[in-house]
Amino acid sequence: MAMTILVVDDSVTMVLSLKTALSMNGFQVETAHHGQAALDKLQSGLKPNLILTDINMPVMGAWNSSAKFVPYPAFALFPSSR
Repeated sequence: MAMTILVVDDSVTMVLSLKTALSMNGFQVETAHHGQAALDKLQSGLKPNLILTDINMPVMGAWNSSAKFVPYPAFALFPSSR
């Protein structure tokens, strides 16, 4: 089974570039256009092996969203600004 990577970025160009490159190398890629959309995907049951995120995004950036990833067991060791 392919590893899943969640790409979080408000730049459509960056998301498409990363999704294409990662998919061509055998990864399953999910995308979100801001931190809140990423959290919604996690709350819906997505369990990525890795999250690649932009820092500055509308709605919710990486600093705010990364602190909210921590309650999910898969991200218990995720660095945050706690």
